[in-house]
Amino acid sequence: MTNTLPKPMARSLYLPEQVNQESMNKLTKSIIGINESDEYLKKLYAINDIIYDPKPIKLYIDSYGGTVYQC
Repeated sequence: MTNTLPKPMARSLYLPEQVNQESMNKLTKSIIGINESDEYLKKLYAINDIIYDPKPIKLYIDSYGGTVYQC
């Protein structure tokens, strides 16, 4: 039986709505989740003698505007 290591989280995030406190909160939580997962995977892969080099997070914005302060 072979060990299968977890795969990295999806790294493409979308902002298809107005920029406001709520949309920035969701986006921030997603970025933090990816970063925390990356730290876990780095340690887990290292135990298995594998180098984990995460790819950049891609952010796609299709917003009709909003409040710059939240951004």
